[in-house]
Amino acid sequence: MDNKYLDAVFVSDNNEKFAIKDFKEDILVFDFWFSKCGSCFRNFPKLNELSNYYRKEEKVLIASINVPIDADSSINVYSLIKEYGFAKYETSPEVAESWGIDGYPVVFVFDKKRKLRYYGEPNFGSTANNINDIIESLKKEK
Repeated sequence: MDNKYLDAVFVSDNNEKFAIKDFKEDILVFDFWFSKCGSCFRNFPKLNELSNYYRKEEKVLIASINVPIDADSSINVYSLIKEYGFAKYETSPEVAESWGIDGYPVVFVFDKKRKLRYYGEPNFGSTANNINDIIESLKKEK
């Protein structure tokens, strides 16, 4: 796995720190967003549906990853998404930059070996690169 992914630190809404190697789930779906991104907020209900669908499966983690901007210093970004059941984390703009994120929202999907298997716009529809289809395909791999 590329070191830029291994070195990333995520802080949960409980203020716990995690690195990619710390997550116990086989499949990680990270949806990166920031507080002024309208498209990001429009995707949250679909991300929440996906999270609810996989909630009972301990092998899949659906998480939103906030990348704070200057305006976020005075607000609690977690309060903006408290109604949703998906896991909530925050990371630094430096991590987002090192991962090559240059637009939002963006989704990263990692397999159980922590190999990046998808990077791109969140797609919850029925076309190519549908996030649910990617997860189901990864679940079948040994």
